[in-house]
Amino acid sequence: MQSSPRPPGPFSSSSKSFWEKTEKDQRSIKVMSAYIDDATAKAVLVDPQVVKPKIVCIDVPFRYVNGGLDIKFEEDPFIVPLHGIMTAGDYEASIRDLNERLIECRASKVDFALIGMGPLLLPLVYFALRSKKQKKLRRNIIRQFVVDFNRQYPHLVMRWSTRPIKVMMIMKRQDYDAIENS
Repeated sequence: MQSSPRPPGPFSSSSKSFWEKTEKDQRSIKVMSAYIDDATAKAVLVDPQVVKPKIVCIDVPFRYVNGGLDIKFEEDPFIVPLHGIMTAGDYEASIRDLNERLIECRASKVDFALIGMGPLLLPLVYFALRSKKQKKLRRNIIRQFVVDFNRQYPHLVMRWSTRPIKVMMIMKRQDYDAIENS
């Protein structure tokens, strides 16, 4: 039994130009790693002067450790694209210092013992209190590190943002000032 031919549509091979056009539009609309709305996109396609220059920054990656209870920032400068903003040695020394400061707020054996006794319910209350204290300490350590980093490297700015997602960025001060003044 032969199948009937498919009518031309968005998923058929005859509409290749449709997909090429969509891909081209998406590439031209992408600005600073975020897609902008349709009205601005039309203005951008008509007048390229509307597009602001892309700000180059270092996104410092982190990973969860200790069963997801703690975070550790990536120290290896060869994994992170530095974009010529910092030298590899400065980046590695700074992030290593941050990770060493964060050791004091990591979960300990006591926290894992409290989680293990979870069916009794009472240890979970103590775990929640300890976890809250550790998160508050971690937040203060990271804030203090950002202040120290900005003081140590006056030509750079480090930002730590937790909402809507956790992200640590390092950028040139002149780019940061341009963003703040616009």
